[in-house]
Amino acid sequence: WDQENYRSPINDFTCNDHRGTDCISWRFVLGGNITALEDLINSCPVSCNIECGAFQQQNITLSFIVSGLPHLIDIQTQTSLEDVVLDFLADYVESNKAGEAVFVLEKVRLKSQEPLEHMQEVQKAGTDQENLLTIQLRVALFLSGFSINLHTNELTALLISGVDSDEFTGKLKTSAAFFSKAKAS
Repeated sequence: WDQENYRSPINDFTCNDHRGTDCISWRFVLGGNITALEDLINSCPVSCNIECGAFQQQNITLSFIVSGLPHLIDIQTQTSLEDVVLDFLADYVESNKAGEAVFVLEKVRLKSQEPLEHMQEVQKAGTDQENLLTIQLRVALFLSGFSINLHTNELTALLISGVDSDEFTGKLKTSAAFFSKAKAS
């Protein structure tokens, strides 16, 4: 049942005022405040047509290894990495989730990077050989957003599957010259 005493913090709307609308889209009216959106959906499940308890805020740390990098990730390449993860993983989860589940990825931030090993590569340019030193990093990214009918363990499995895909490595390689030899796993 809807809570009769619910009032939107922005416009003082009741649950009945939200009936027949796309409650998820109200996040923009609510200033992108996911907590206010969660309150709306949990207070007005009948009006929003979303099952009680189906809404979950998601704050996940996703760690994976990236090899073939020339050095540590700097601020410019950090932005490229965050953009690729945001765009690719949001689309990947959307196309691979089950049923009526919803996932909205709002933010991605590089949390840490840890060098694991250095690798020597030989690159042939004409008749000359050039030795290139590349590094392998364990990166940890903080992902925040929300899901409906998609539990954290299911979502995490989808995110890991996305990062392990050849498509993710392809997107990463074309995002910036820094990642041109990168391989994510």
